[in-house]
Amino acid sequence: MRERLRKHVGVILMVVALLVGGQYYWALHQQEEKVQCLTDYNTAFAKQSTLRGQFNTDSDNAKTTLLHSIGIALSAPSTTDPKIQAQRAKDFLQLFATYDAEVKKVDAERTANPLPPLPNC
Repeated sequence: MRERLRKHVGVILMVVALLVGGQYYWALHQQEEKVQCLTDYNTAFAKQSTLRGQFNTDSDNAKTTLLHSIGIALSAPSTTDPKIQAQRAKDFLQLFATYDAEVKKVDAERTANPLPPLPNC
């Protein structure tokens, strides 16, 4: 019995080594796939984050322009001339229309460029 066991110990050890090695390579393969999946996601997320940063900058610039223009309009000397008042009112409405158009453009860009969904890696 011992003699027979001694003959098969080497074969048993080789089979165990093959199983352990196979598991190792399978786990390594799975890890590589996960790393590639997350790398692709991070690349897409970085691209979208850069775009959204630009959208936020555009939105902030529109707000700054609006506030600056309101400040200039409020600092203009008062007048009773109806033509000047009408022009100021028209300019004021145009200022808000421009701001509204920029906000709508930024919202459309955000909608057209959503953040990528988190993958199930």
